[in-house]
Amino acid sequence: MEALPDLGTLSDQELRDLIRELMVQEHKVSYERRLLHGKIDILRAELQARLQKQVGEEDSPLHDVDVEDHHGPLADPDQPLGNGFLLWFEVAEFAHTVAQVREADATVVRDVHPNAGQQEIWVRDPDGYLVVLAGPSEYRPRA
Repeated sequence: MEALPDLGTLSDQELRDLIRELMVQEHKVSYERRLLHGKIDILRAELQARLQKQVGEEDSPLHDVDVEDHHGPLADPDQPLGNGFLLWFEVAEFAHTVAQVREADATVVRDVHPNAGQQEIWVRDPDGYLVVLAGPSEYRPRA
């Protein structure tokens, strides 16, 4: 990772551009990190299943193997429909969409919060799927 330039020599616009560039890089790293966590969860679930077959449920040394993240255990047929799956939508009128969510009395999993330059709210649909509704991103301007 490169060191920051001498900030005193940069114009306001150069600072804005640098911030935008670093936020785009951070967003990419964050996305890759989420993919890696998903892969790790899948591998841990496979390892857990194999070890449980070897030692049985009572003597399992797996109490410290955590296959859960914010989405719950993956690859578990006993989990409800939609487990480990997330639908993500960017909506143009975020405040209006949030109002509709509240009017519908939807199950809010994570209330409105900032994430990577936009606002999000996480809800469950009637079938149990996790749905993320996100407002417009300052990094993907719409024409």
